[in-house]
Amino acid sequence: MPTIDKDILKFLYTACIGVSEDSFKAAANRAYLDFCWTMTFGEMNDSGKQKLRNEAVEILCERINTLIKMPNITVNDFDIWHKDTCTQLQKQYSNSGITLTIGQAQKWINMTIKYLYVVGYNDFKTVLPFLHIPIDNVIFYAAKDKLDIPKLTESWSKLDSYEKYIDYQNKLRNKIKECEPLRWELRYWIEYARITSKGKGYKKCQS
Repeated sequence: MPTIDKDILKFLYTACIGVSEDSFKAAANRAYLDFCWTMTFGEMNDSGKQKLRNEAVEILCERINTLIKMPNITVNDFDIWHKDTCTQLQKQYSNSGITLTIGQAQKWINMTIKYLYVVGYNDFKTVLPFLHIPIDNVIFYAAKDKLDIPKLTESWSKLDSYEKYIDYQNKLRNKIKECEPLRWELRYWIEYARITSKGKGYKKCQS
């Protein structure tokens, strides 16, 4: 890792996840913005949405704390943890009559971890090889182009089968040889986001 001026690093940290002193909550709230535009809340008011969000952020942060304290974790342990976390987030929303799909839940979990990793939260070292790639339309395109993995038939935000989701993650794991999957995502997401934004053989990301 290169040496970075501490003031520059502090600015990048703040630009990435905000000014909160609680890194977990800051990352979880930032990650919420990456998928919330795909959700439907019916007639629920802003206060109700915020309450649900705050409760879900607490669950997610507690689950991540559990993850980093797990001893001798294996890939199977991580996948079980991930599925259970998706289920808990879905239940939190379904109790209020709101649907949170697997696609939306995985984006929330995986982007929260990604933000924490990017800003230098080092307690993910033991699980880095197992971390999931946040699935979205840019990754569908990159994985098809670089790894010859067909995209899923559903848009990422409508995906509601954990079996289909984990099967796709395992295909990514099996094909990515150059580095850990999350580091692969960091390496190629920006490149393919630029390509997709220009409309080169790909429709603009919508859901």
